Amino acid sequence: MIENLLFKNNLSKINLKEKSYFTILKTQFDQQLEEFAKVTMDFWHYYQLETYNNGNLVFKIKQDLFNNLLSKSKYTFSFTSIFYNFIFDSYRSSLQNPTPWYIYQGIVNTNHNINWIKNQKSLIMEVKFNEKNDYNTLHFGYHGLGYSFLIYLGNLKNIIQKIEFKLI
Repeated sequence: MIENLLFKNNLSKINLKEKSYFTILKTQFDQQLEEFAKVTMDFWHYYQLETYNNGNLVFKIKQDLFNNLLSKSKYTFSFTSIFYNFIFDSYRSSLQNPTPWYIYQGIVNTNHNINWIKNQKSLIMEVKFNEKNDYNTLHFGYHGLGYSFLIYLGNLKNIIQKIEFKLI
């Protein structure tokens, strides 16, 4: 509850008529930013993540995770469930002292198709977005800071993002 602000209902989103300012100590923010950077870099190193200007991603994964992903790809047609239930959870379960980061998404009723391309040493998930959206993001966050893995679609239509999972 925020003091001195009247809410008519318990929605997760409200529009305020006047600007409100929230402050934290600079030292506290610096600490949170440093922790967020560490969590983000640890995630990148765990998957040896590669990113490209066209929005494509490459995650390098071990044999057991690769086998698990192969079985999930037979019935998964949503990229969000792959990220939530596989990428983030696999990383989180690998941690000895799990950090209190969280996952959230911001997706505008996306009209997309998933095409799986299977090779002996990799699995590629092609996500074709069929209509314009203002944004299409999937993030993990820590202390209110977020990191996004999906691309900003803007005015683009019929765009394909490839997410490859390579066996190491």
